[in-house]
Amino acid sequence: MNWDAIGALAEITGSVAVFATLVYLAVQVRHSARSTEINSANLLSSTWSNFQSRMSQNETPARALAKAYEGERLESFEVAMLGAWLLEYIEVVDNEIRLVEEGVIKSDLAEQSVLGLRNVVSELPLFGAISRKAVTHPERRKRLFGESGT
Repeated sequence: MNWDAIGALAEITGSVAVFATLVYLAVQVRHSARSTEINSANLLSSTWSNFQSRMSQNETPARALAKAYEGERLESFEVAMLGAWLLEYIEVVDNEIRLVEEGVIKSDLAEQSVLGLRNVVSELPLFGAISRKAVTHPERRKRLFGESGT
């Protein structure tokens, strides 16, 4: 075997090695992207679960929310508590929307989350007022509350 044949064989072997490496890397990138999607979905699910359980497991905010829906006068601490709850709700929904928009997770639930937030805000004037003060960025307001904002 001469040097030209050895060189050609080395080039073919190198090309096969590069191709195999590219295939391996493509599989790894795909696997990594899927793992990121699963981890993000799990984190989002855990965030929603923690958020909802705090309201359902603590009688004080639940009573304050019931009073607000019934139109009863709220104590200042109840207003502050419900305001903090609403701001957290807004953040959870906004994070979910951003994860979907960035393609990190695939979720039809983001639309349902937005509709739920809009319903809560529209049903209680207190929440509308808090939302108007808290969400000042126009694009974020549009994303969360639609064309007209809150």
